Amino acid sequence: MKRLAFKILAPTILLGLFGAARSYAQIENRVDVNVPFSFYAGSTLLPAGSYTISPISGAPLTLLVRSENEKVGVVIETVPAEATNLPKETDLVFDELAGKHFLSMIWVDGSSMGYQVLPSPMHEQLLNKQPQHSHRYAKASHIRKEK
Repeated sequence: MKRLAFKILAPTILLGLFGAARSYAQIENRVDVNVPFSFYAGSTLLPAGSYTISPISGAPLTLLVRSENEKVGVVIETVPAEATNLPKETDLVFDELAGKHFLSMIWVDGSSMGYQVLPSPMHEQLLNKQPQHSHRYAKASHIRKEK
């Protein structure tokens, strides 16, 4: 009986995992954004400016945030997030805590799945002190991979 259950459940679980990974990998090529304020991406403070966000090959939930001139770059870890409403625009959401901005979410137009950035220790500490906080947004352009 256990053997039969394993034969039935194993392919179903694997199919679910592969389907889930595919549905979370929505940044097909890159997202371009101009952030008008300095912000933290992970533990790294980035100056205001233009950035490109792109997935790391083979790790769709690991993203590279790189300045337009490619002088500054940081790798961030994310987890999947599900939107209550389908985003009509590509947005970056920043938690505003103690006068600092932390990249917290990335929503891609037309997809109910987004990215929640794993908080740095400083971000997490401030979230614990101030659970009710404001958000700032930066509109982005979602650049799809050309076929």
